[in-house]
Amino acid sequence: MSKVQEGVDPTTTLLRAACAEFGWTPTPSFGPFNCFQFEGTKSLGYEIAEQSDWNLPDWILFPTGSGGLMAGTMKGLWEFKQMGLIDKIPRPVVVQPEGCSPIVRAFNDSQDPLNITPWDSNETVAGGLADPFPWDG
Repeated sequence: MSKVQEGVDPTTTLLRAACAEFGWTPTPSFGPFNCFQFEGTKSLGYEIAEQSDWNLPDWILFPTGSGGLMAGTMKGLWEFKQMGLIDKIPRPVVVQPEGCSPIVRAFNDSQDPLNITPWDSNETVAGGLADPFPWDG
């Protein structure tokens, strides 16, 4: 167990430290560390298509911390469109808690997607969505 500072991405900090100390290869399911990160979450796109009887909604709302669930789901839907299994791809909507919403702020402030400013604090009870830096967004 390790105490971490609010507003800093503790997962990535600890990951990098452990990899450096033990010579491990980083394989998390987020960020630039794993090129296969969306292969699992794209199956949600498959499920949405199949369970909606191939008649997809116009919009899909994604509770979002870092953006990986949305990106993977959209990848799965894009693949189904490329295969001709669906006619359209729904528009994604990123939904973040007000107390930690770096992607929403970046969109509203027209920030460069490759230079999103990290969130300063995590003031939300939605701990699973409290990602101060959106590695996958």
